[in-house]
Amino acid sequence: MRAAKEKQFSVGPSVVSKFENDVASVLDFRNTDSFYEISGPGAVAWQKIVDGRSSDQIIDFIAKKFKAPRVDVEAEFQSFVKKMTDIGLLTNKK
Repeated sequence: MRAAKEKQFSVGPSVVSKFENDVASVLDFRNTDSFYEISGPGAVAWQKIVDGRSSDQIIDFIAKKFKAPRVDVEAEFQSFVKKMTDIGLLTNKK
């Protein structure tokens, strides 16, 4: 079970992002220049993914920063990653 938490992700090759004022702005050139704004814990997660952090590191950081139960953060993070992967913004690192 621990190994699953240590997953790392990478941003898709057609994706450019910027983190400013607790908001991640994400542009996907592949899909007709789709633009996304991510705020709150999602923006923090995005920044940490871009920085190359593992899932476990990201979940721990967000739980501490937002003073939230780790189990809740883990569930939300997994949902966030699934959504971002489904629309092609993230891929699993091999």
